[in-house]
Amino acid sequence: MQLHLQSFGTKLRVKEGLFEVVSFTKEDTVRKEQFPPHQVESIWMQKQTSVSSDAIMLATRNNVGIVILDGFGFPIGRFLSSKPSSTSLIQKNQLRASQDRYAVGFVKEWVTEKLDRQSKFLFGLVRNKQGEKKRMVMEGVEKLKQLRKDIGGLEGEHIKEIAEQLRGLEGTAGRIYFSSLNHLLPDKHKFEKRSRRPAMDPYNAFLNYSYAVLYSRVEAALYGAGLNPYIGFLHRDDYNYQGMVFDFIEPYRVWMDKVVFRLFTKKNIGKQHIEKRSQGMWVSGEGKKLLIYSINEFFRNKKEGYRGKTHYPDFILPARARAFASDLKNIYREEKKESEKMLPGKDSLSHDKFQP
Repeated sequence: MQLHLQSFGTKLRVKEGLFEVVSFTKEDTVRKEQFPPHQVESIWMQKQTSVSSDAIMLATRNNVGIVILDGFGFPIGRFLSSKPSSTSLIQKNQLRASQDRYAVGFVKEWVTEKLDRQSKFLFGLVRNKQGEKKRMVMEGVEKLKQLRKDIGGLEGEHIKEIAEQLRGLEGTAGRIYFSSLNHLLPDKHKFEKRSRRPAMDPYNAFLNYSYAVLYSRVEAALYGAGLNPYIGFLHRDDYNYQGMVFDFIEPYRVWMDKVVFRLFTKKNIGKQHIEKRSQGMWVSGEGKKLLIYSINEFFRNKKEGYRGKTHYPDFILPARARAFASDLKNIYREEKKESEKMLPGKDSLSHDKFQP
């Protein structure tokens, strides 16, 4: 399970070897809930909540991640064990790969997979429909397929050689995808364009927060596989910017699209789930509870194909991160073997060889 600390004054502490969450009801009565560490996968904290040092140590010993989120749902801090999760060779090769041809292959794979998933999602929504909406959506699907081919055909020895073209094609694909999705939304929830920080409409507010939740899961998967979230291939290497998280997340954004689309088309979203502020629209506390519950249900109950079998997203994301780490660990192995063959033998470095 995941523990989400959201309400003002909520505290996480330890009692008799268990996590204890202390919160307050609407009637200001104290509520205490206890959870065994082995049943807790991760702990998510919003502002105005607190955690004791005992709870941090218990979480660290049991490999339970504690993530601190900002108002948008993005992680701004994380408690991790000081022990390395894997060999340092993975991160060394990750840095090396970011500077050569391997980055091109990985990035193209992630972006084209994202477009494949988006096309499949849109097609599934209109497969059994008729009329103008289906025609417009299918036009979008065909355009996405063409853009997918264009991205797959990009060639370069370094990611910098194709980065500008790739971002342009990806941006065009994003506009087509969300425009197509917008055709299928109820009229009151249609939006003009994607808006981020802040969102200008309820749909984008929910979409932004869901992406932030996914971002946290991707970050945890990368750390768990021994990867460095800050060494990106396509996304920039700015200060405090987790480029690899934004690279690796691309194929899985459609998971959140499915969750949010279902909430809005099933009429689950009401006024109590949105907060209107001067800067835009935000997901309310009630909205966060609904969205997080829906995301957790999706991760645990919606199977999809992965390596010839069907698995839950809860399994796929960390498994894919471990597979990526394994690829990085092995990609330069053959080159190392070849270079070792060219080294002089032990006899050539003997003391006698260097006597006058």
